[in-house]
Amino acid sequence: MTLAATSVRDPFFIDHKDRRLFAIYHPAASGSGNGSNTQGGVVFFAPFAEELNRTRKMATLLAEALSPHGIATLVFDYSCTGDSTGRFEQADWAHWIDDGAAAIAWLAAKIDKPVTPIGLRLG
Repeated sequence: MTLAATSVRDPFFIDHKDRRLFAIYHPAASGSGNGSNTQGGVVFFAPFAEELNRTRKMATLLAEALSPHGIATLVFDYSCTGDSTGRFEQADWAHWIDDGAAAIAWLAAKIDKPVTPIGLRLG
């Protein structure tokens, strides 16, 4: 059985200011770690434009690999990209930086453990 067939994924939206950020939460696997399910968390910062689509599977595989080690993962789409609200021509760096801070804050509140950002290329 592959990791993808056994992993838990929770898709949802983070409501942040005037934006809705599409996100997928991958919790730490039940029974992972030393007495506690979650040891920490990772927020995946995707690359820009078409590279975002080409890395979705890699982000999922990363989350599935971290889960058994007690690491929860949040993968999100910046505003005006992917399944988040807004049109691409409305995108700007200030919003994307703010989106990343919102994603980190959401995961930190969810797990109450340290959160590490991981970026790929422009992410």
